Amino acid sequence: SNQIVSIVNAQCNYCHGAAANSIGGGIYLNTYAAMQPYIKNGSFLNSILQNGKASAMPKNGAKMDNCSILKIQSWINKGAINN
Repeated sequence: SNQIVSIVNAQCNYCHGAAANSIGGGIYLNTYAAMQPYIKNGSFLNSILQNGKASAMPKNGAKMDNCSILKIQSWINKGAINN
């Protein structure tokens, strides 16, 4: 999860951190607990996969690099453990 925290901090938390109410649609991803609903319902992974099943993220930005996506996907597939 240390790798995941680094990716989320770099790729997501400008909009989905402290400023989430003003620019992130009220979706916070800055804590493990805050991410859980979006991990469990699949919207977090679908957003970064940009597969049309959720809003593509980053909004109006280039798709996250494949290595980062694969790390997140693997983490989620292994139970998204907070370790």
